[in-house]
Amino acid sequence: MSALNQQYYVTTDASGSARIVCAPAAANTEWTVIRMIVTGPSDYASGQFDIYLTTENPASKLDTTNKPSDDIWSGESVSVESGNSLIGIWTGCKPNSTYSLTIMGAFYDAI
Repeated sequence: MSALNQQYYVTTDASGSARIVCAPAAANTEWTVIRMIVTGPSDYASGQFDIYLTTENPASKLDTTNKPSDDIWSGESVSVESGNSLIGIWTGCKPNSTYSLTIMGAFYDAI
């Protein structure tokens, strides 16, 4: 088992929307996520971020926030197995701006 600390960046489009898919890079690797943090421009307090496990539907939504920077997931762990992913969706955010998602926890070889 090794520490997981991955940071992903996206740039919103002209409507203030962006999408990112985060997944274990190697086959047979599993993440145990214990914390996720989103950050965005401090001069823009609008928008929403939703995080899903593998598919974008209400049953797989893990969390949501309407703050530009927020600790959106901490405490309870979530497993992301090889072949699955975390999907982050930003909407109504500052257009043409950089946002980030940091994923923390552990990863290990599932075999």
